[in-house]
Amino acid sequence: MWLPRALNNVRTLKTLLNTAESIARADGQELPGTEHLVLSALALPDATAERALQQIGISTGDLTSAVEAVHRAALDGIGLTHEPAAVPSAGAPKGLYRMTPPAQQVFQDAVALSKTAAPKLLLGGHVLVAAARQEHGTWARAVKRLGIDRDRLAAAAQAELSAYRPG
Repeated sequence: MWLPRALNNVRTLKTLLNTAESIARADGQELPGTEHLVLSALALPDATAERALQQIGISTGDLTSAVEAVHRAALDGIGLTHEPAAVPSAGAPKGLYRMTPPAQQVFQDAVALSKTAAPKLLLGGHVLVAAARQEHGTWARAVKRLGIDRDRLAAAAQAELSAYRPG
């Protein structure tokens, strides 16, 4: 039974990281940040992250809009009022995935959380629990902008993880 789970985890990792990179590039960022990793987790087929957000009354669109507003506010704060241009894609990543240090921490924490659960599958909810721990950065400002209590977000994600049954 471990081989199908391992293959599923590899597919999930690849999807999560490739999608985060695509979202970041479309957002004008060269490296994915926590916000891009979370938005990617919301699109994973297990839907644990998406359902956790729904539990607290937030949609993926709400979160996307809040991230965009935080980015705009940051640009306005330094006197830039135009939208960033998308970073051209270099095709599929070859080799190590790169992301910002905060996103790396969230990713590592999410993987560690997944290894303590049964089944040992990386799910979107693990990313959300790990991201909820971050107090600074674009992600944290977007959460604050939406009035989300980080502890409540983590609890909702944990509840979804506990209820998850592989299909």
